Amino acid sequence: MMKTMMIHLIRLLNWITPHNTEKQMTFYVKDIEFDFVDSEGELPIEFQCGILEDVLGLWTVDDEDSLVDEISDATGFCVKSIDYTPIM
Repeated sequence: MMKTMMIHLIRLLNWITPHNTEKQMTFYVKDIEFDFVDSEGELPIEFQCGILEDVLGLWTVDDEDSLVDEISDATGFCVKSIDYTPIM
């Protein structure tokens, strides 16, 4: 629940923070896989599902290389694989 709220907060802050829109790109994240295992074990499935639901959709970032970094920063989990489409 807390991670979900953090993701929404980070996305909101990214949306209201002035950006150089000429250099930003929008991507539609269709599918993503995270590494939900850490030293304390695996994140419960209900939390995994909530994070996945929050992450799928549109992301606006500086460039294609920063997409995975932005998502990892927002969720706190490493991205194992991602399927996305650039939005022109």
